[in-house]
Amino acid sequence: MPKFRCELFGHFIFAEELSYAELLEKETRLKEDLSGFFARAGFAHIHFTSTGDFLLMQGAAAEHDQDVFHEVCESVSQLLDEGVGARLLFVDRFLDSAFFYVLNNETWQESFFEWPLPKEALPKVNGA
Repeated sequence: MPKFRCELFGHFIFAEELSYAELLEKETRLKEDLSGFFARAGFAHIHFTSTGDFLLMQGAAAEHDQDVFHEVCESVSQLLDEGVGARLLFVDRFLDSAFFYVLNNETWQESFFEWPLPKEALPKVNGA
């Protein structure tokens, strides 16, 4: 059994009208808040990459649990103000499913993807 069953990818988008100083202030505060929050939620190996108007995030968790994802979205959406939006993707390490979320200030929306195993999805080929 893998130690980390869930991979997390985050994309935080800063409003274009923010000044450079405002963007840096929001980004710094967001990194601090997110680092602590995700660590308390059971995520490890949390990494951030700043790319201009975006902040990318990656991490891992032991469980791939929709209830945890909902708690994460509820809490993270509370951290966002009108100048920041986010997208979060939680991928099962076995590629069975993925949960995708779009977040704004105090709101979020979920999309769910589930994939069959190749032997269930691909037709049998004669002679193979």
